[in-house]
Amino acid sequence: MNKRIYLIISVVLTVLVVSLLAWFISGQQETADTAKAIASKQNEQIDQVNSPKLNANLTETQVLQRIKDSHARRKLVTLDEDKLRAGIFNQQMFNLSTVDTVSMHNPVPLTDAQKKDGRIFLRNDLYTLEAKNTGDQIVFNVPGYGLNRQAVIERIEVDPDEDIVSWSGSLEGGDQNNEKFHITQTIKDNFTMGTITADGKTYAILMKNGYGWVNDIANESAALEAAEKETDHVH
Repeated sequence: MNKRIYLIISVVLTVLVVSLLAWFISGQQETADTAKAIASKQNEQIDQVNSPKLNANLTETQVLQRIKDSHARRKLVTLDEDKLRAGIFNQQMFNLSTVDTVSMHNPVPLTDAQKKDGRIFLRNDLYTLEAKNTGDQIVFNVPGYGLNRQAVIERIEVDPDEDIVSWSGSLEGGDQNNEKFHITQTIKDNFTMGTITADGKTYAILMKNGYGWVNDIANESAALEAAEKETDHVH
């Protein structure tokens, strides 16, 4: 009898220990899951802060007016209203790409030297700018050049006889008299080109079919000089 009681007690104790161990592990996992969820939420909030958005409080009437303004600038082409809506709420002008991806979409030829001259390969959505009015902000983010600046649109110029519109303005947080941008777009050709002057340097922008690059103008000048010398040598 004593052995039987001892056996029963041993089994009960074993079950109890296993149960406590399972409860402890479950509690630890729940704590880890909670911590992970909190961290994920914090990261999501950080992403929301870092993701530049614009005009989040616009009413539908105001959005429709902005779409109307965009159409009025483009009398020779038809703009995609869904893309305009998305563009209204986005500030980010560029996203990183690669030389191979850009080469597949952008037909502008680059020599091997140009591909390695320090230009930053990017992609863009021209509707980000198409949807903007004067007074709106955009963000130039080109990590390879340490460029991460907000800018305000001060002027929009429209060529009434061509599919050409230009946006220009100044960069915030610096010398607004000298730190400027000027960007021109054409919808039919899906072309974006222009310049950004910041931190004492001027950068050239060339985007075709949503892909292209931003390059220090000094690199562009060096490439042109090299091409001219090569041409002179051939002749």
